[in-house]
Amino acid sequence: MPDRQGSAPPRRRAERLRTLGWRGEITMIGDEPHRPYNRTPLSKQLLTGDRQPPDLALVTHTEPDASWRLGTRALGLDISRRELLLPGGEQLPFDGLVIASGVEARHLPGTPLHSERGWMLRTLADDRNIDAALAKARHVAVIGGGFIGCEIARTARTRALDVTIIDVSPTLLHRSLGTALGAVIGDLHRDHGVRLHLGVGVSGWSEDSRGVTVLLHDGETVRAGVAVVGTVPPHRLALAHRPRPHRRRAVRPHHPRHRSRRLRHRRHRRRRRRSPLAQPALRRHPPSR
Repeated sequence: MPDRQGSAPPRRRAERLRTLGWRGEITMIGDEPHRPYNRTPLSKQLLTGDRQPPDLALVTHTEPDASWRLGTRALGLDISRRELLLPGGEQLPFDGLVIASGVEARHLPGTPLHSERGWMLRTLADDRNIDAALAKARHVAVIGGGFIGCEIARTARTRALDVTIIDVSPTLLHRSLGTALGAVIGDLHRDHGVRLHLGVGVSGWSEDSRGVTVLLHDGETVRAGVAVVGTVPPHRLALAHRPRPHRRRAVRPHHPRHRSRRLRHRRHRRRRRRSPLAQPALRRHPPSR
């Protein structure tokens, strides 16, 4: 069960497997050194200081009795051999596999992979680095107008920092809430002093001793002490063998749902045969003599 985020869903699935009676071995694989924790406060209460890292521990009813492979990243997947590729060439066999990889940090073209001026919020370690960077900055550029970007912008405003949000969509939260609600969210951010650059993407990135300069496609520049980049869905695990997908789903004939559907089709055909509208035109309208 590879988990690239250390979040709650993988642990919940392991608990569910035990509840359903699975007595076999369960292996939890995650690239973070921590066990799963509540990630929601990372962009809010943890950055404002209202919560501390120990407060993020998950409340569990039962221990799933699983073996943990923390700090281990799943590198590939061989479906035909039912093996998961791990670092060092290790191949972990499995009977069933759950991929709960969540989201990963977005890397913009032209931006450095490692920089003290640019951060991506994905893990608890990222949150600590962003907290330290915000303590030294006066202006924050948030690249991405999704939920995490808006939450970081709000948190930075509560810390009395100047904030600019940059997003290629015409409104904030456009992909999640649509244009109308996104416009309302944008007005709320403007009312609280957040500057918005919407409908424009990032074309370049430069740094110096005073901060970072973000170049936009429309020719404008945004100057900030630190920039925070949002998240995107993760890349899929590399498959050593990808079977050809079947277009038709196999349904067991004895399945109750399939049987009831078949009966409905039979009744529908009978009604059509009995209906006068289903008779040939010559029978419905006999020729006049």
